[in-house]
Amino acid sequence: MKYLLMAAALSGMLAAPALAALPFHDDFESGMGNWTKTPGAADALQLNGPDPWKDIDPGPWGVNPGYSARQPAYVGGGNGFQSYHNLGPQSGYLKAEVYMFEDYNSTQDPIQGALTLTAENGSGEPDFAEYLRIGVLQYSGSNTVYSFRSSTGGFVQTSVARKNGWTKLGIEADAVGDGGQVRFFIDDALVGTSTRSGADIAVITLGQNFSNYENFWYDGVNVVPEPASALLLLLAAPFLLRRKS
Repeated sequence: MKYLLMAAALSGMLAAPALAALPFHDDFESGMGNWTKTPGAADALQLNGPDPWKDIDPGPWGVNPGYSARQPAYVGGGNGFQSYHNLGPQSGYLKAEVYMFEDYNSTQDPIQGALTLTAENGSGEPDFAEYLRIGVLQYSGSNTVYSFRSSTGGFVQTSVARKNGWTKLGIEADAVGDGGQVRFFIDDALVGTSTRSGADIAVITLGQNFSNYENFWYDGVNVVPEPASALLLLLAAPFLLRRKS
């Protein structure tokens, strides 16, 4: 029986899609060094200093006292604040999460604060022709709730109301390009599904490249590729280690 389990685990690991990047995590304690200004944006997200009223920890790896990336209100017209990190093309399962804080002072358009997964444009920059996005999206028809967007399903308004404080946003995406399943999460609760379309995901972005009537903060970014591979390794480990006699 143990040999069958070992064979199944090893076969699964060999069959698992190869991924170009290791898991990515950023709490911004060391600055914005992992992030790049999105082309056309007025600026990259700004690094904000410690704010006592934001020093809460809603998750095991998320929001800690210290720094966060701030997407300032930018209401004078023109482009807003957005930053991206290139993970490398991801051909398999990918899970991305972030904590987003807002004061919830305004519902006036434009209000945009979000987590986005997208392809790259050939120069390592985000390509927004096909993308997956969740957060506060003005195009959803209401700025009082969170929404998500995919190229196949369009904009979908959820029933989850915006709130003052930290909200955990998450996107899970399966498989390569067209047809892969996508799941959207708010505070770890599934709020909708869709399917993937277009090129492999390669880039994660925070913020929105638009004028904005609201301040947003981001912390505890976490991107995990192919968790099934890690599970298979755990299953195989007992059989790969020699027992002492």
